[in-house]
Amino acid sequence: MVLKSDSIELGKLFIATCKGATIGREGSHDVLLDDVSISKHHGKIEFERKTSKYYLTDIGSQNGTFIDGKRLSTAKNQSDPNEIGHGSLIKIGSTELICHVHPGIETCLKCEPGVVISSQPKLNSTTATNLSAKQLETKRKSEMKQLRKKYGINNPGETKSVDISKAAGYTDRADDRRRLVGSDNPFEKTQVASVEEPINDGNKGFKMLKKMGWKDGDGLGKGNEGRVEPVKAEERPNRQGLGANASNPKLAFNRSSSKRKDIIKKTQERFNSLS
Repeated sequence: MVLKSDSIELGKLFIATCKGATIGREGSHDVLLDDVSISKHHGKIEFERKTSKYYLTDIGSQNGTFIDGKRLSTAKNQSDPNEIGHGSLIKIGSTELICHVHPGIETCLKCEPGVVISSQPKLNSTTATNLSAKQLETKRKSEMKQLRKKYGINNPGETKSVDISKAAGYTDRADDRRRLVGSDNPFEKTQVASVEEPINDGNKGFKMLKKMGWKDGDGLGKGNEGRVEPVKAEERPNRQGLGANASNPKLAFNRSSSKRKDIIKKTQERFNSLS
């Protein structure tokens, strides 16, 4: 818990579990302290399961780490693990922290966040809580102006649109497609398959077949015994299967057969009985 600092909120809590924690000024540290006198990667806290104790190690910080007034190591030299317990006072840079070791999620009257923060004096900094309503509005307008400038957004009331194509490093790929291919629809196919014309050597299917040993003009199959021409789709009024010969009476379906008439008659009777 932060006990004394020039830049960090007093009473702020940092949790270190049995998995340990890291300490530093920048990065994804468990104990992240925004203090210029603290190294980016300052130290680490480890938990020893055999003794159920916590140990603090300085990993070679510039200004060092102090436990109860004793420095752990010299500059840029990693220290040995030092035990920290309930009430241990840790000084890192200009920030002082006090350790509270409690089982589970328990706290005490000295480390309860609400009690600690309300009893501590406010920092002399230009935080949002110390600004007046007018200053907050001025700050908000300034931040919004910076965001609009950064992302190219118009100010309220302006009708002039931002030409994003003129932005640095922007490439209009849709315009290149329209100019080269001639399509206004970016999702339109640039090549349409046809059964009347053979596929060219730029087709993906052509390239795949060629890699497998196929040659233009050969039939498909291992021994090139397959068909050469594509299968054409055509209407078959007699509802025959694809490839069937309509002249074959065994394959043709006679619409006027007595069996079909019987089916229609039964269907009509069932429909009339239901209605």
